[in-house]
Amino acid sequence: MEFEKISFKKYNKIKTSLLISVEGLKTEVYRDNQGIATIGIGINIGQKSLKGIWIKLILYYLFGLIKDLKDIPYARFDSDNALKKIIKDTKSYKYKEYQTLIQSISNNIFKTLETDIRTSTLNKIIKDAIENYCKETEQRQKSNPKASLEELQRLSDEDLKINKDNSSKYLEFKLSEEQAEELFEIISINYELDTLHYFKKKNILFFHKNKNKKEDKKEYYQEFIPFVSATYQGGNFIMQNKLLEKAFNVYKSRFFIWAIIRYFIGKDARRMILQSCIFNFNGKLKKEEESDEEKLDTCIDIFKVLNLIHPTEKQTYFSYFKTMEQHMLKQIKAVKTEYDNKNVDISGYKVYNYVNPNELQALVSILKPYVKYFNDEKFIGKAKFETESDFKKYKEKESDKEYRFKTENIYVMDNSNYNEVLRALREYKNAQETKENILVFIIEKINMEIKIERPSNTYLYIMSVKGNCFDCSYINNPFKENTKQNDKAELFLYEKLSDGKTKTTSLATKELEMKEKETNDQELIANYNGISYCFDILNQLKIERDSELLFTLSNYRHYLENRENSHILKTDLKPDKAYSTLGIELKIPRTQDTFCNNGNFTININDIDLQKIQNYTNNVITEGTPIYIYVQENQQNYVCKLEDKALSRNIYLNRTLEKDEQGNLKLINTKNIFIGFKVFSSIAMANNTFSQKLQICVEDLNKGDKTVKFNTPYCYLIEDKVYEEWREEKEKSVVSLEFDGRALTIITYENDNIARISFQAVSGRPQEDENGKYYFTYEKERQMLKDEGPIPEGEYYITPLSENENDGLQELNVMNKIAGIAKFGKFPGTWYAWGNIRIPIQPKTKTLTNSQGQTIVRDNFFIHGGDRVGSAGCIDLWKNNDTFFKVFLQYVEKYKDEILKKEGKVSLVVKYENNTKVECDSDFFTKSCKIIN
Repeated sequence: MEFEKISFKKYNKIKTSLLISVEGLKTEVYRDNQGIATIGIGINIGQKSLKGIWIKLILYYLFGLIKDLKDIPYARFDSDNALKKIIKDTKSYKYKEYQTLIQSISNNIFKTLETDIRTSTLNKIIKDAIENYCKETEQRQKSNPKASLEELQRLSDEDLKINKDNSSKYLEFKLSEEQAEELFEIISINYELDTLHYFKKKNILFFHKNKNKKEDKKEYYQEFIPFVSATYQGGNFIMQNKLLEKAFNVYKSRFFIWAIIRYFIGKDARRMILQSCIFNFNGKLKKEEESDEEKLDTCIDIFKVLNLIHPTEKQTYFSYFKTMEQHMLKQIKAVKTEYDNKNVDISGYKVYNYVNPNELQALVSILKPYVKYFNDEKFIGKAKFETESDFKKYKEKESDKEYRFKTENIYVMDNSNYNEVLRALREYKNAQETKENILVFIIEKINMEIKIERPSNTYLYIMSVKGNCFDCSYINNPFKENTKQNDKAELFLYEKLSDGKTKTTSLATKELEMKEKETNDQELIANYNGISYCFDILNQLKIERDSELLFTLSNYRHYLENRENSHILKTDLKPDKAYSTLGIELKIPRTQDTFCNNGNFTININDIDLQKIQNYTNNVITEGTPIYIYVQENQQNYVCKLEDKALSRNIYLNRTLEKDEQGNLKLINTKNIFIGFKVFSSIAMANNTFSQKLQICVEDLNKGDKTVKFNTPYCYLIEDKVYEEWREEKEKSVVSLEFDGRALTIITYENDNIARISFQAVSGRPQEDENGKYYFTYEKERQMLKDEGPIPEGEYYITPLSENENDGLQELNVMNKIAGIAKFGKFPGTWYAWGNIRIPIQPKTKTLTNSQGQTIVRDNFFIHGGDRVGSAGCIDLWKNNDTFFKVFLQYVEKYKDEILKKEGKVSLVVKYENNTKVECDSDFFTKSCKIIN
């Protein structure tokens, strides 16, 4: 991050122009908007905390006693003792006489300003003081007529600035414009030093050369001026801002500093706008255009901070800036009007010579050219998934042009913000029907394995410089197999060429058949477009070009296979089955594990009794169940498979250790680690009864490992809120079903148009109340009741195109009718209980755990109808059955190809609203049902 060095003359010119523009220039005393007596360019002479020091300075100045600006030392002079530093002669008797006189005048003026700021009143105070001084001089002369004024150590009329030829014989307490500017330049030295003091407290040293005693070593920066202006208005604006130190020293983002000035440093909107414009985040003025290289640098500067999470506001900086800007929009427009109507020769408007008018608009408009730059296909080409039917671009309202990435969906990552980008992605929510497109641009080699979590319902572009290692565990939806259909991310290589131009290359492939490496049959390799993809003996997928390592991918496959009520972590690739991650499609000739145990610190867990765990949890937790290690300092989850007896998992920690003068290791705050069968997204979530807690001390860090006994609380991944969005992430099926306890709804989705057709339906058996009325209700407790309660909430599917009679459509034929009448066969109760057609709901078994911890198994659900409303847990369409299947099967035929692409499955979601209640007139020959709630 660089700032623009300018000459002292230009520095003072811009500084004075800005302060005149925001403070104004008044030659006589006035009250500012806080009621404080002020004069010149915002000089607060009535501020009680200053105790009249600036009144004394003005009087010394009017008496001609202040040094020339070039001779004033760069030191504070805002006290009586320090004021001597800027006075020409403090050794002669005259100084003492002036000091006594000015002290008397300033005391009276300071007291008078509380009630009266009229120039005539203040002038009378000066006149009376000087006349009294002259009378005393006359008396001394009478007592000693031969003594000179020097011998009497008294000031002359000339010293006292008495002009007998002028009607206003004595000094007046007012300033010319030139005097006001010169006084401001003098006084502002104090505010510059205050600003540097505040910066030093925050360890911001970018402008400290301003204090250098040697003039030729001093450096002046335009970017320092807005902070001086802010301090001039109130010192606490800088001290109280907690973001500045991070902006300067961590992110080193010029844009972020600009935004802090624009939205936080100050209390007057117009002033804050002008201060930020003087800072000027891209350093350009109206007629200056950024080169492509400069624009890229600005893009990086903006997006490495813009979409991070504000530490206290629980929203991104971009969202927060827009919120703060709402009350500033009128002022922004007013300042733009001033700029457009400016006359740069008029004092007070010179500041517009140093302002970029592009900043005089709303933030969204300011950012547009940089968003467009990242959207250009010359910068990053098309991804494979852009041909998918649910891939969408967004339209810009003004131009109707289409773009892939919205402002809020672009992230730039480096080592300074690595953990914060990951946090922003973890907390990213897309509640829209269509998928959002996210760009993560990694501009340097990250010091650890990159664990990006693709937010659900998004497509993800990852563009990176070479040399990085990616943990792919959460790139794909972990509840879906790593197939091409479920691969929603693509990896691009970013390179800066010798001629200064940039190049991006997609590393996505067609389906590649991997083979054993000729030089090492333990490794598998495939080549595509001059790039090799090779699984090494550490299970890492290495991507190379001309023997140069581009990237390393660990955990290429990370799939949580659903087994009843449990999940098993699957990381191995099976022969002759196609997998895809980050657009890289692979088929292998033999089983290949992809689990990688990377890290710089080892957690060893001993005394694991797998049989005991399986027995206690009814095999919900078993061998291969994922176990998570959450590291507080980087907020990362590291996953491994549960094993019998013992397991080890490497993680990344900051292991930097400092030694004291004796060579002993300095103590550090302990690092907290949490182990659990749930994924933790925050310290608040991890530090609870679901985790086993470890503390890593300095001895552990020095050694490089920590060994503990297994004491991890049992809990079930299926209950995990962190994974809830993944489980609910659904591809936009062209046809799907929803049941809410009141109706079964057919949903069709095509060309962004959603259509819904609902058919009244219920589930479970009705309950009779004391009045003889029958009700269907859907409380959690009733969902647990076998052969009575409604179908439990969750995700299911049906397979209407299946030719397997146990899974597909089942029609009531003559033989089934005969058997059914006798309550035998597949349709016991015939059409009366089932209707003429039905279909099984899958999975056919649902395992639940009730409030007492007991395991409940519900099974054999169907969609069907019949004359009698209610069922043992099926979705009962009652008399609507034939109509439903007629309509539904028309859609199945229409979208047959799309359904077959999804393994013939049509999704069914069962979700009940609270207190859903349906009343029916009978539980036998039902004639009517009505929704109560």
